[in-house]
Amino acid sequence: MPAFTGLRRRTAALLAGAGVALLILAFWAAVPDRYFEITLVDYHTNYEPAARSLIAGRGLLAADGSPAVAYPPGHSIALAATFAAGGLAGMSDAAAIRVFIMLCFAATGGLLFALAASVWEIRRAWLATALFATYPPALWMSLQPTSEVTFLPLLAAATLLTWLALSTEGNGLGLSVAAGLCTGAAMLVRPAAIALPVVLGVVLVAAAREGDRRRGGVRAALLLAAAMVVVAPWQMFLWRTTGELKPLSTSGPLSVYDGLTFAVNAKDYRAPLYPPRDAAAFMHAVNDRWQGGRRDVATMAA
Repeated sequence: MPAFTGLRRRTAALLAGAGVALLILAFWAAVPDRYFEITLVDYHTNYEPAARSLIAGRGLLAADGSPAVAYPPGHSIALAATFAAGGLAGMSDAAAIRVFIMLCFAATGGLLFALAASVWEIRRAWLATALFATYPPALWMSLQPTSEVTFLPLLAAATLLTWLALSTEGNGLGLSVAAGLCTGAAMLVRPAAIALPVVLGVVLVAAAREGDRRRGGVRAALLLAAAMVVVAPWQMFLWRTTGELKPLSTSGPLSVYDGLTFAVNAKDYRAPLYPPRDAAAFMHAVNDRWQGGRRDVATMAA
C-alpha cells in the first residue's frame, strides 16, 4: 500500500490539478458563450443574493430579504469570497466565477490523484484524474456556479484525509480532525452529505488493523466531533431563525420531492422531459401524494 509521500508524488498531484485546469479551459474555449449564462434558479434566489448580502455586512439574506436558510451557507460563503477577491483583483464577477470554478476542478483533480496514488501507483493515479477530467457531466457542470462545484474538492479532501488517517503509520489523530473539518464544510455546502461523517467514521473503525480498533474508534470520534464543530454554529442559527431543529437547511423534504418529480412537475426554467412510462408513473404518484398533503418523501423514495 504506497503512501502518498515524497516530493515526486506531491509534484505529480500539482501537475495533475494543473492538467485538469487546462482541460477545463480548452473545453470552455470550444463552448458557445450562451452556455455560460447562469440559469440556475437557486443561484439567483438564494446563493448570489446571500453572497452579496454577506459582502455588504447584512448577513445571509435571500433575494426576497428573508434569512437565506433554504440551503446551507457554504456555497454562498464561497461565492462571497470569490466576488470579494475578484473585486480586489479588478476582475468582473463573471471572470471571478470562472476562476473559482477552474480552481475547484483543479483542486479536485489533484486530490483525486493524491488519493489514487496513495492506494495504487502513480500511473493509475493519472488514469483516475483523466477519467474525472473527461467525464461529460463534470465538464458540463463547469459551465455553471453550482454548489456541486464547491462540494467536490471538499468531498475529495475529506476522503483523502480519511484514507491517510487509516493508512498512516502514526496515530492519525490530526488527519482525522482535518477529515472531520472538511466533512463538516462539505455538509455546509450540500445537505446530501449529512451522513458522510458517520460513513467515514464507520470506515475508520471497520477498516482498522486487527487489534487497533480502539484507535480506530478514537479517530472516528475525532472526525465526528470536528464535523459537528463546523456545523454547530449554522444549526444554532437555523434554530434561532426558524424556531425548529432543522438538519442543515429548511428545504430538505422539498428538495427530495423535487428530485423525485422533476420530469413531471413542470417549471418554466425546465425543458420538457419524457421519462420511461414506469418512471413517469412513479413520479406522478409521488406528486399526487405530495399535493394531497403527504410529506413522507423518505418512504416514497424507498
